[in-house]
Formats: sequence, structure tokens, C-alpha cells
Amino acid sequence: MAPQTRRQAAAACAATTAGGQLHEVPTPTPSKATNATKMTAATTPTKSTTKTPEPAPTAEDHSATTSSTPSKTTPGPWWTRPAHPLAALPQDVADRVLAVAPILHRAKRIVVVAGAGISVSAGIPDFRSPDGMYALAKLRPGGARLPRGQDWFDAAVFRTEATTRLFYSLMGSMRSAALAASPTPTHEWLAALDTRGSLLRCYSQNIDDLEPRAGLAAESLVQVHGTLSRVRCVVCHRTAEHSDEVANEFQQGNAPACTACETEAEAREKAGKRARAVGVVRPDVVLYNETHSGWR
Repeated sequence: MAPQTRRQAAAACAATTAGGQLHEVPTPTPSKATNATKMTAATTPTKSTTKTPEPAPTAEDHSATTSSTPSKTTPGPWWTRPAHPLAALPQDVADRVLAVAPILHRAKRIVVVAGAGISVSAGIPDFRSPDGMYALAKLRPGGARLPRGQDWFDAAVFRTEATTRLFYSLMGSMRSAALAASPTPTHEWLAALDTRGSLLRCYSQNIDDLEPRAGLAAESLVQVHGTLSRVRCVVCHRTAEHSDEVANEFQQGNAPACTACETEAEAREKAGKRARAVGVVRPDVVLYNETHSGWR
């Protein structure tokens, strides 16, 4: 007979009747967990309710994810999904963006030099592309012709009346295109850098004025080629708003008179003083072979 444990022996004794017979007693179910049960519960992983953030993209990740199409059940990293702008870029361009993005995110003192490319997606052509502004300028109707499209943005354009009129017409059309455009994500990103205090200065070569319209503060922006939002008198050098009335005159090839000069001339005439010349206004932009108006 196999030896009994103390618990089994005690149960057998308690079941003995007056006649000396044993009654079967069910084995009691332990109320406390055994060591094995405790170990199993301790090693069973529990489901975490904390959402783990997706990792920042890298160029290597982008190369790996673009080589195969993600399945419907596994959408893939956020920067490869169709709704994300990087998904539409060529892989080499996206790789460069992914390489520089973490650097810009960590940087606290950023200087930006912006060119015409940041406004192309807004519908404003750049200058040197085959369908850019220089090519379009050469095709403008009107009789006057210049050998290069770039010559329309040179100070020498004012040497003849015909080229001057076409220049004003071109500036009027460019203002209309700029007003019809909206700031791009790049312009909004510049404004966001300025808001968080990371942007030291943005030097923009653009004259479309989209940076201020995106919210970039004036003290953080240097418009090195001027702006189409203002006009400047060629005599007194005062600036004024590029109004719709002035723009209509420009599109017809005319140079409107400077209202500041006219007001001053009237005052001098009433005072019996010698008359002064009344200037005309032109867009406050910097052409080739000119000095920036702010540096005079």
C-alpha cells in the first residue's frame, strides 16, 4: 500500500463510521493558487493599453518600404501611404527629405534661402525652366523683342518705350498670378519655424509675397528681390500699395503717376514755390544691374 500524506490520512480518519467502514470523501479544492499557478500568471503577458508611437522615418526605411507594395492589412509606415506628400516624390528626392527632416526638427537656429521653386506648386512658374518665366517673357506679344527672356528683368528694359511698356504689362500679369496663388506647405513650414522660434532669418528671392501671406513675420523675412505687393516712385523713391487701379494701368503698359509727388507738387504750387518733377511708379522689385531700394 502506498504511503499516505498527512492530509490524506486525516481525511480517512474523519470518514470512518461507527461500523469501521470508510466513506469516500471528495478531495478538497485548494482556495489559494499553487506555486505553479502563480508562476504561470506571472509569466503570462498582459495587453498594454499604451500606444507606442511610430518611429521617425529614415532613408533606409523608405527604400525598404517602397520596394514592395504594403498589403491591405499592413498599411506600412505613415510616410509611404498615398495621402502623405512623400509618397508622390521620386525615391531619391524622398530619401534626401527624410535625411534632412530630423536635422531640421532638432535645430534651434535656422537660416533659410528660398527661391522660385517653393512657389511652383502654387501655380507660379520659376524662371529658368523650359516653361518658366524667362521663356514666357520671350513669347509676350507686342512688337518689342529681346534676345533672352532674362533681359526682361534687367534694368536696361527701360531704355526704350516699347520694352518699358511690355515690362509693365508683364509685371501686371505676374501680380495677378501671385494674387491667385495660395501659400504652399513650404511657406507654411517657414511660418511654423518662425512661430516656434527656430527661424533666425528667411532670405527670399521671390517677389510673389506668399511668405507674409503664410504668416511669416516681417522681421524674420528679407525679400532680396523686392515684392510685387508694393510700387516705388522713380523720383522720390516713396513706396505705396500695389493697388488694383495701379495694376490695371500696368497691364495696359502704362506707368501711373506717383500720388505722393502729385500731392507735393500741388502744395508747392499753392505756396508759390518752384515746381518739381512728378515721378511715375514701378513695381518695387529689384532687376539685374540695380541696387536694392532698402540699401540706398
